[in-house]
Amino acid sequence: MGSAIEKPRCNEQTRKQRYVGYLKPKHARDGFDLLIFHLRSWIWLFTRTASTFRWKVMGMQVGRNARIGRIRCNWPSQIAIGANCKIQDDVIFEYHTGLPEPNPNIVIGKHCFIGRGCDFNINTSFLIGDHSLISAGCRFVDHDHQIMPKELIRIQPGIDIPIKVGSDVWMGCGVIVLKGVSIGDHCVVGAGAVVTRSIPDGEIWAGVPARRIGDRYSIRGNEVNLSASSRD
Repeated sequence: MGSAIEKPRCNEQTRKQRYVGYLKPKHARDGFDLLIFHLRSWIWLFTRTASTFRWKVMGMQVGRNARIGRIRCNWPSQIAIGANCKIQDDVIFEYHTGLPEPNPNIVIGKHCFIGRGCDFNINTSFLIGDHSLISAGCRFVDHDHQIMPKELIRIQPGIDIPIKVGSDVWMGCGVIVLKGVSIGDHCVVGAGAVVTRSIPDGEIWAGVPARRIGDRYSIRGNEVNLSASSRD
């Protein structure tokens, strides 16, 4: 019978080196990868800064330390973005009007986050309060069509009612908010919901159409100060 093959023995120092090697990120072990990592970070920061400066030049009101990605906007002068906001790529701001208004009609408060691919399709006005989080793919439409049976839908006059989103609101991915909806402060809206009615403060809604499924005030152990959104 052949003898069993012996595994190579590792001393304590070798084991420590392997352990530390697994823990360290790759860019910390490889100087070239570290250089590429920093280079990409600087490029990302430069492009965001350049995009923000571009929209300021075109008339958009942008607060201090706000970062704007690659977005689309047909009337920059109708947009106001608060301080310390983050707007990701592929966000669309569409304000449908013949001539620009003297004051912005799409207003985003301070410390807000707008995720990738959100669409703001606005005829009247739209407002988001401070400290709100809008996840990727959300859509806001403040108008629709009448559907009287004896006329073509496309020639019937539309109905336009503003949309308002309060402070400290979290909206999951793919939420659709329709005309006339007002979402109160401290609300949560589940992913994929279609919001057709206004939501009172502190409530949690989800579904199609969206309906109340709970509220933040009744969550056990919820010691979070819900008035924090009033702070800068």
